[in-house]
Amino acid sequence: MSWVHQSIRVLRSLLLAVLVVGCAAMDRRVTMPPPGCSPNNDTLLVSGCRIGPVALGMTEAELLKFVGPPARSRAYEDVNGSMYSYDDLELWAKVINGRVSEISIGIVSRVGGLSRYATAEGIRLGSTELEVRAKMGQPSWRIFQGEVPDADMQWWSYCYQDGTLVRLAGGGAGDAGRVRELVVNGCIPRN
Repeated sequence: MSWVHQSIRVLRSLLLAVLVVGCAAMDRRVTMPPPGCSPNNDTLLVSGCRIGPVALGMTEAELLKFVGPPARSRAYEDVNGSMYSYDDLELWAKVINGRVSEISIGIVSRVGGLSRYATAEGIRLGSTELEVRAKMGQPSWRIFQGEVPDADMQWWSYCYQDGTLVRLAGGGAGDAGRVRELVVNGCIPRN
């Protein structure tokens, strides 16, 4: 076999390995909750697990059974999934391949006022950046996202090791430096 054919075989093997690792990384977003994590009719946001009655890994049938039909939904074109809005609960549930993969409260829900949900440390919509950093520690990464379409705002996104995403109002917003959105399993932390 010539060196050209051997090189092609090596490159094919490398490409396959990259694809497998890439798919595994994408699959991280559709995660099952840790053992003992189940929906509960409380107002607790549990990182890596749930927000109140909606838990990561729930099937669409379980979502319907526990929280009922959504007020509205939005299908995704590029993945097998949808985003379901529960206005009465003030949250959104993102479902990919039939299972809840992300749960959020805040700006994406378009619900006014402060949410009823909070972490065990007391972090909720409206908490200050100082409270977030003092109670949750340093984020794995943070990024300024500039103008957000259809939201008339700027924000900072903080990603924590457990996949919790915290979005803080930025720029000249009247609530600059305050939490505008909390997302369970909303980001992929960097090491």
